[in-house]
Amino acid sequence: MRKPSARWRSSRRALHLSAPYLLGTAVVLVTLGAAQLAVTQRARVDLANYTTGLLVHAEDVARASVDGLNRVLRISAEPCGPSDLAELRLIAFHSRYIKDVGRVISGRPLCTAMWGRLPTPVKLAPPHRVVRGYSLWRSVPAPGDDRIKVDLASYGNAIVTTAPTAFDRVSMPVGSIGALVISRDGKHHFQTFGDAFDLTLGKDGLAAPLAGHISTRACSNEFDICVVSQARAGSLWGQPSWTVASILALALVGGGSLGALLKVSQGRRRALHRMLARAIRHGDIDLVYQPLRRLSDRRMVGVEALARWRTLAGVDVPPDTFVPMAEEQGLGTALAKLVIVKSLEEMGPRLRRGDGFYASINLSAQDILDSELRHFLSEQTEAFGVSPADVVLEFTERSTASQQDLADALGQLDQAGFRVYLDDFGTGYSNFAYLADLPLAGLKMDRRFTRAMGTLSPASYAVEAICAMAKALSLPLVAEGVETEMQALAMHRLVPEAVGQGWLLGKPCKADSLPDDMLGLTTNGSPAPAC
Repeated sequence: MRKPSARWRSSRRALHLSAPYLLGTAVVLVTLGAAQLAVTQRARVDLANYTTGLLVHAEDVARASVDGLNRVLRISAEPCGPSDLAELRLIAFHSRYIKDVGRVISGRPLCTAMWGRLPTPVKLAPPHRVVRGYSLWRSVPAPGDDRIKVDLASYGNAIVTTAPTAFDRVSMPVGSIGALVISRDGKHHFQTFGDAFDLTLGKDGLAAPLAGHISTRACSNEFDICVVSQARAGSLWGQPSWTVASILALALVGGGSLGALLKVSQGRRRALHRMLARAIRHGDIDLVYQPLRRLSDRRMVGVEALARWRTLAGVDVPPDTFVPMAEEQGLGTALAKLVIVKSLEEMGPRLRRGDGFYASINLSAQDILDSELRHFLSEQTEAFGVSPADVVLEFTERSTASQQDLADALGQLDQAGFRVYLDDFGTGYSNFAYLADLPLAGLKMDRRFTRAMGTLSPASYAVEAICAMAKALSLPLVAEGVETEMQALAMHRLVPEAVGQGWLLGKPCKADSLPDDMLGLTTNGSPAPAC
């Protein structure tokens, strides 16, 4: 038998020596391929979830418009007469997604709940779409004021205006997702969301294929509405560098390193949990107070108590981190009690003057529902000689509690003399009916709307609606995040008696650094620094 040549033996030896490297490379490639598949699948799931959620909300908006039109048609009073206008206002008042309702004859709006009887009815442009007798318009001049662009729907002699905030509850798409709310044939666009500039539709209403992208479509069984969404397929290399590094490490050395890192991270978080529990137990949570000023004369009418925590190592932990952490450990009530006691103790001398100055304290909805905590509030105000009327309790509307339970708890606090304000108003799901059922003493407008005043953003239109809602319910309004004179003046024009809070009016500081005078004004009339 012929012996293998020297060249063959050399090649075999080289292959043998390189086998581990080839195997390692194969493992890496397989792992990266699987990871890429997982990234793409996750992108598809996220896109499908977003599309479905948007469709459900679009159906809610459409259902509200149809219901509003039907309610208008059922009114038996003379069209545009006093009784008819009163019923139209009631319909607009109780609808979450309708801004205005009215009457239209021969394509000319005659009257609306908002504008009353129109002196010179202007004929509407031809509708952009007619389906099953319903006429639809997209971004046309509003009846009563052609400077405002609105979406309209009409049926018979009824017409409704979709609220500009109707889709505010829909979270904006994350990353590269773009979405269109369209008619089933794709010829009418209702709304656009996110990165939809590259999203083009074919004749069938489906998204035209775009390289490196995925798309999905969902249609309503009830209305002529579809949602078409598109997003980048996602790339493993587009993920955070630490993710890619972790996958490579997992492929090369297994899960040991990743497990160790996770253990260290979990250990640090557990240590922070223990430090927070100790801080709450020993009262090592500090409070600062931010002035609340009436915008008409910049008079300081109260302060909001804000919790601050610095670890023993001197690290400042933000409230957005340690407050949820306390609630995770079941320490939310203990933290709330600590804030109540400290704020009454530190602000007690100011509150006992009896001049209407008040301290505002943040509570969760669960705190409001806790009968023991409500009793604790009454005990502590009595112990510190503070009138409950000089304590404002703030809570957000993002709660899973039933409305009736919440109304009962708020009613008990109201009977005890406390005032309760709805915080971050405008970011949740409240409407006229929701607010009218709760014994609230005031509303606090979220800072995102304050920042939008004077701009052309959609949120700026919501400010007027929020102010109108507060006025209709006779509720005091506090505007958060007032940082510029323009914002303060704009808010004052809308609600002359409004109270403002923000860096323009005073930064948070310790109780003993607050100005002792109630006005706190400088010689030129501007607020003095709080600290």
